[in-house]
Amino acid sequence: MLTAADGRRDGQRIAYLHQPDRYRHFDPPLFDALHDIVLQHRRRRILCAEEFGLFPGARFFNDEFTDDARQREALLPRLLEGFAGCDVVFFDPDNGLEVKSRPWSRKDSCKYLYWREVEATFQRGHSVLIFQHFPRVDRRRYTLAAKRQLLRRTAAAEVIAFQTSLVVFLLAVQPTHAVRLRERAAVVQAQWRGEMKVM
Repeated sequence: MLTAADGRRDGQRIAYLHQPDRYRHFDPPLFDALHDIVLQHRRRRILCAEEFGLFPGARFFNDEFTDDARQREALLPRLLEGFAGCDVVFFDPDNGLEVKSRPWSRKDSCKYLYWREVEATFQRGHSVLIFQHFPRVDRRRYTLAAKRQLLRRTAAAEVIAFQTSLVVFLLAVQPTHAVRLRERAAVVQAQWRGEMKVM
């Protein structure tokens, strides 16, 4: 979910790229590509994921999200049209799911994904994967509560959480995708053991 540059220094956690002995074995091709893009080419834009083909076969949505309600409402139909036929839609908002302190169309609302967008995407037949920063609360408790809320909002077959030390990825699974996505979650759990916990 692209937003205008705001001058903040978020996204500076790249120390892992200087520690190949610790991190490269989790996904060597991805590590090498990120190392090349970030450290060699000095590129730090998400658009590089598409430009350098980090995720073969993936589609990207490059329209910018703003706080303007009309603009935001017009984005979702274009997004859904662009991802027609895709099993999984991944949302990467700056901050995560909506919070009460940032109502729709208020200042900095562009940094959040709203439940109406999650629900509409799921209703179109997509499984929905959401990036979420952890607030300053117990992380396990937060993850379990977020899973319950996402399950209630979407009526998904299940919700799978991929929890790291800093963030969690929440996956609302369509019934038709359940077997395959469970299998993929098991692969992630085995491959990223010690860095990511699948719940």
